[in-house]
Amino acid sequence: MAAQPVNGLVKFITSLKEIPSEAERDYHVREELAKVRCCFGRSSLSGYEKKKCILKLVYIHMIGYDVDLGHLEAVHLMASTSFQEKVAGYMACEVLLVDIEELRSLVINTVQADIHDASEHVQAIALNFIANSLSVELHEHMFNDLVTMLTVNPFESSMLRKKLYMCIMQLFRVNPKPFRLQEWKPKMADLLCKETDLGCLMALTNLMLAFVRLQKDGWDHCVAIILEVLLRLHSGSMQGKGYYTLQYPWLVVKLLTFLASIEPNPKACFMNTLMHVLERLLGRVCFIKVPMTRYNSYITDTQEQKTVWTLRMSIAHETVRVIGTWFDVMPSFSVHHLSEFLDKLLTSKSSHVHVNALEMVASALKNSSLHRMLKSKVPHFVGMLGSADTTVRCRAAEIVSQLCDDDNWELIVPELLSVVRESDITTQDLIVPTLLGVIERVVPRGSLYVESVFKVVQFTHKPTDLSDVCRILQSTSRPQQIKVVTKCISVLSGTLLNDALLRICATMLEYYCHTIERRVLGELAALLKRYFLLGTPTTQCVILTAVAKFAAYDNSLWASTELFLESHAAHCDVNVQSTACELLHMMLMGRSLFQSMMLENYESDSCHVLEFASSDISSRCTADGRDEDHHMRSHGRTTRHRDPTSDNSPGYNDSDSSRDSLLEELVLSNSPGVIFSDGTLSVWVEQAYRHHDAKLLVRICNIRDGKEAVRITRLSLRSPPHLEGLCHNRATGVLAPGESVGHKLSFILRSFGVALPQYSIDYTLGPSVGQPMNHRVVLRLPVSLNKFLTPLPVDAHNIGNLWDSLKDKELSGDVIWGSDVHHLSDIVMRCVSGHIVKVSLLVRVMQYFQISNKEAIICCSCKSADEDPAICLASFRARPKGYVSACRVKIHGSGKKYQ
Repeated sequence: MAAQPVNGLVKFITSLKEIPSEAERDYHVREELAKVRCCFGRSSLSGYEKKKCILKLVYIHMIGYDVDLGHLEAVHLMASTSFQEKVAGYMACEVLLVDIEELRSLVINTVQADIHDASEHVQAIALNFIANSLSVELHEHMFNDLVTMLTVNPFESSMLRKKLYMCIMQLFRVNPKPFRLQEWKPKMADLLCKETDLGCLMALTNLMLAFVRLQKDGWDHCVAIILEVLLRLHSGSMQGKGYYTLQYPWLVVKLLTFLASIEPNPKACFMNTLMHVLERLLGRVCFIKVPMTRYNSYITDTQEQKTVWTLRMSIAHETVRVIGTWFDVMPSFSVHHLSEFLDKLLTSKSSHVHVNALEMVASALKNSSLHRMLKSKVPHFVGMLGSADTTVRCRAAEIVSQLCDDDNWELIVPELLSVVRESDITTQDLIVPTLLGVIERVVPRGSLYVESVFKVVQFTHKPTDLSDVCRILQSTSRPQQIKVVTKCISVLSGTLLNDALLRICATMLEYYCHTIERRVLGELAALLKRYFLLGTPTTQCVILTAVAKFAAYDNSLWASTELFLESHAAHCDVNVQSTACELLHMMLMGRSLFQSMMLENYESDSCHVLEFASSDISSRCTADGRDEDHHMRSHGRTTRHRDPTSDNSPGYNDSDSSRDSLLEELVLSNSPGVIFSDGTLSVWVEQAYRHHDAKLLVRICNIRDGKEAVRITRLSLRSPPHLEGLCHNRATGVLAPGESVGHKLSFILRSFGVALPQYSIDYTLGPSVGQPMNHRVVLRLPVSLNKFLTPLPVDAHNIGNLWDSLKDKELSGDVIWGSDVHHLSDIVMRCVSGHIVKVSLLVRVMQYFQISNKEAIICCSCKSADEDPAICLASFRARPKGYVSACRVKIHGSGKKYQ
């Protein structure tokens, strides 16, 4: 049975290791693979030669080469009568054999025969192969045989029983579905009763622990047997292999782990036995010798002493876990010995003893009934907060945070603040979430609450922790909101300010700016602008949003805020740039619209600075995504609004408080809209955009009456220079009446520009007589992807005079656009094209003025390459179905003739 050396394999490995060059080594391996392939081609190949070749293939596979031969030879070796050849065959099949269907049945039959072999060594390698295999079919075929061997015909050999337990545990880990635990629980109890070998008992306990992780109740029969085993091990009546002076300590730990993992049954009949076992274990635990000096003296102990002490502490820890699990159903159980043992550990000056003590306390804290006993030891835990060991300090912080309540928070919170202040960044990141939770839970709301939170913010580094700070500072109480705002103003006025404080102050001032007087808002906006360059990009986005919010409340800040946002529209960070552009976009749509989007609870009266309801503030103080995406929070709403200048403008209808639905779709939604319809095809556009990326879905529908189909022959996209367009699918083909097809497009903004992409559709109609008719449709796609700069300041009540004064060039006519008023920008571009200027043209974007719910005027200002100013205006009227008609365009300036 002794292994025989394979000389050919030894020579191959030795020669391979002596080759220095990687290329030569690769050549040598390829050459050896060719030799093995030739050997397998010979008909008269002995078992030894076959084993040698298979082992070479296994080694070649282990050093990283692909091996695609020797599978059938490995299966033949599995069925060999020679044990050495059988071992080589099992090894090769385990390493080389992939799931080849032709060989699967041969492998299963061989394993099934070997598991019933008379030799226990052959049975052992078969069990090992089953456990290490991931083949579902092999497990299904062998499952019933393994269960029969486990319960009906158990192995006499303890070695095979142990392997069988471990094999079944591996099958359960791979696929627990075949195991019906209600049937297996009685089987486990029977096996515990019959098992006498401690090694097998250890493997069986591991199997039960795997079952317990799936189902924790209904193990009372097993618990009674386990308690009996523990008593026998404790008394020494069960003989087994000991470890130094301990009687099989690993089995004791596993059995206690099982007791701590199951769900307690208060009506169990073994409660007295359980309490007796725990008392005897605690009695021994109290006699553990605890090092009272620092760790340096502990290193003088021998390795045997260290190992024995570690094992005893493991037993003590599992005993505490069992007590924490079962204490509620043991009303007469005394924790006096446990308290004495913890006092002994906590009074030690050794850090590794403290770590063990804190781990036991953490296990005991899972049962609230033990909190009263542990609260008496709070001074010990507070003293550990000053430990030089980082692990002890962090674990002690977790313990005192759980024990902190209304009676002792005045002692614990200052100590935790002191620990955070004196720790390194890694330790601060671990303790700050714990400290924030303590402050939120036990500190009374008021000035001290706000002061404590801001002291923690100084040492907060993680974005998730900063989000928690915003959450715990929110309040529906106006006095509490004023306290938060007052603290933020004090912090911004001070000299010591870091990025975390700046972000929190900007966020909270944005939340509660309705509590600030108008005259103070300007000073706060100036402070935030001064600190803007000191913040990270995320903080800068928060500052931009806060300053814009101030402008929504105070009209006197409008112009300065607009310039501030415009100055950062070309920021180097894409998030800051996008936030500035989106906020500027909303401001350019008018004050009322901007206020309705920023302040949410906007009233349609003539006031421009609005008040939030308390519930509205609570709904906005969300922790997730607050720092990363301020600029898109209002996108998609359908809030009704009015132009703030309408109260002073003649010709405006004050009673008409709703704007045309076309403008709502332009600003407040990405709802789909028809951009073309000719009775044969209708073209809809749906879009979504973020930062500099836009996604469009062009949906083409056959709306022709009857049964005549339309064939889409070609779809083409022509993008302007500032937009990079891309088609993502093919949408050509035949469309039956009522059918539609979607063409997916995407765009990336590369530079500033106002031109829209050109989209053309070629299609044919097949008449009943004659040749098919070819048609072509050319459209402009309304891509909402642009940057907005300072608009031309034109008062609404002067718009009529301005219109009449523009006599130089004029174009009138009927044009039709779809209901999606993104096409309003097309009107502006028609104006711009009349100037015939170079690429350096700077477009100052449009302003919108509503005359009635069916008539409006848009205005833009332009500046040509030679700095010659020009003004473009256009008016339109809406037809009943939402189409725009009767467009007039006027251009004033010295530009060339309109084309």
